[in-house]
Amino acid sequence: MSRPHRFRAAAAHALADGALRAAVRKTTAVLEARRAAAVAAWPGFDALRAWGRDRKLAVSADLEGHAARFAERVEAAGGTVHRARDAAEARRIAVDLARTRGVAHAVKAKSMTAEEVGLNGALEAAGVPVTETDLGEFIIQLAGERPSHILAPAIHRSRAQVGALFAGALGARADLDVKGLVEVARRELRQRFLSAGLGITGANFAVAETGTLVLVTNEGNGRMVTSLPRVHLAVVGIDKLIPGLGDLPGFLALLTRSASGQVISSYVSLTTGPRRPGDGEGPSELHVILVDNGRTALAGGPLREVLHCLHCGSCLNHCPVYRAVGGHAYGSVYPGPMGSVLSPLLWGADAFPDLPHACTLCGRCAEVCPVRIPLPAYHRRLRERRSGSRVAGAAAAAAARPALYRAGLAGLRALLRSGAAPLVPEPDTGAVRAWTRCRRLPEPEPGPGFREWWAGRSPAPPAEPARAVEPAPEPGDGRPAGAGGDAPAVRPRGGAGSPVARYEASAASAGTEVARVAPEAFGGLLEAFVRDLGARTVAAPRAGWPAELAVAARAALERAGCRVVAPGPDGAWDRDALASADLGVTWCPAFVAETGSLAFPSGSGLGTLASLLPPVHLAVGWADAGVDDLAALLGKAALPARLVLVTGPSRTGDIEGTLTAGVHGPGRVVHWLL
Repeated sequence: MSRPHRFRAAAAHALADGALRAAVRKTTAVLEARRAAAVAAWPGFDALRAWGRDRKLAVSADLEGHAARFAERVEAAGGTVHRARDAAEARRIAVDLARTRGVAHAVKAKSMTAEEVGLNGALEAAGVPVTETDLGEFIIQLAGERPSHILAPAIHRSRAQVGALFAGALGARADLDVKGLVEVARRELRQRFLSAGLGITGANFAVAETGTLVLVTNEGNGRMVTSLPRVHLAVVGIDKLIPGLGDLPGFLALLTRSASGQVISSYVSLTTGPRRPGDGEGPSELHVILVDNGRTALAGGPLREVLHCLHCGSCLNHCPVYRAVGGHAYGSVYPGPMGSVLSPLLWGADAFPDLPHACTLCGRCAEVCPVRIPLPAYHRRLRERRSGSRVAGAAAAAAARPALYRAGLAGLRALLRSGAAPLVPEPDTGAVRAWTRCRRLPEPEPGPGFREWWAGRSPAPPAEPARAVEPAPEPGDGRPAGAGGDAPAVRPRGGAGSPVARYEASAASAGTEVARVAPEAFGGLLEAFVRDLGARTVAAPRAGWPAELAVAARAALERAGCRVVAPGPDGAWDRDALASADLGVTWCPAFVAETGSLAFPSGSGLGTLASLLPPVHLAVGWADAGVDDLAALLGKAALPARLVLVTGPSRTGDIEGTLTAGVHGPGRVVHWLL
């Protein structure tokens, strides 16, 4: 950064933009309410937060050990790991990879680490254009802006502004509603997915035990980017590491509930190496750039827990400062409370001198952080580093002298009551005016102050001694890192009823249409479903189906008079034909009762792209194929190259927080239980 970013000036500019403030507050209020509902429905959530903090402490205590183990497992699965010490090295590796593979165009899922290292600009300078495929990221790419929010990059833009942008850049009608705008983006990006030679992602989690990359998305673009291009490049900060596959269900629960109030996101994709023989789908090459860029140094310091951040965005949604000014005022890839700490640590205090002060110390960020990062304490620490202890020393000196403290309070109360100090100061009062632009100084209550009231109160009877509560441990306090126990002890277990009954309830709440179907009625019902839908082309993989049902499905589709698209003998699709399909019909080998998820492994020509590209997806499977929870599913067998969990339709809330189905994946998901 060539010159220091001045948050105060940027915040003043943002505060003058009423449309920006309204847009930010609208979406953050929606996300705040969703998180509150999700947490209220789970009494054990705080216990899970404590477990998550302990597991992250275990990782940050040995970042290099976990990184080395992860790299070893990725390469054992057929992938390639590149270690990048800093942003420049990460950019060089990515550019070299694109050049040597002859990549003409890349598609990218949302990745804050790729933003951090400036990946897009480096690739484009090398002649490789990059298309952002997350709807919010696509919007701001068209606008030439940075993300304004970790979860919702275009949070600062209204529907009308997005409509005007699409009209100018894409030729869309300017009066489209949110659903119409989403459809424009779907059509615009579909061919780019199909033709790209390189797919770029980050990773929400990187599992050291198995070398697995975990991507959590709602729109379906992450699945496109990791399935269609021949080369997959994941740019992953070493802070994304978790120890084992058994930790994943707990961290997923923390992330999705904190980010969007969901039990689980629409898509969770687990990638373990490139595609294997017989897969037919997925990249032929997997490359992972493990980025340090100052993280190892942070892990050895007193503020190491900032590396534990899950990038859920919850601290932004609850922060009064962020909600007033939005993300661009922070001048960094990382905005809000976590960015106010992380940005000065990554790029230096001189680059972001104001950010530690972009905090009221209200503590809401720490209250909602899924891994209990003590952000207010870290803000105070950075302030002390920057400005020394002059102000703190003056306040402490006054507080240590009761007479002086009482006199100061009495004088302030008298001044406020007299009206000599206006509740909203005039512009020439400088810093005070800036502080009160979004606030009103409280009027003193009538009657005695607290000390006078306390001195004159009636003594209360002695209370029973309270049981001591052990404070949360700080790094280096002698408690073993990661001493929080195993994840199953704090994750919710299956409730009452059979797995099928619990699955039906959880899947329905996620938007999946579930029905029980007699096997002998399957063929007739499938024919009727296709006719009612008006489907002309159906993507229907043949592999994986029980023989008698495969025969019934083929006969039903022939009677319906539709064109059937299926993978060839090698498992590969005619992609153009697949992209034109109106319906995808797949065999689903397993489902998860706890989350309402369909589970699709790669391999054996199962053709999981049929569950992604068509606008409607019909999954068929046995009613006894359910498992209680994700832990049971992940513990059943060795991981395939790709395992995808599908929970309801593709969806987005990137335009004004309006939930809209059918972004890049299907807008309708149906599951028949035989």
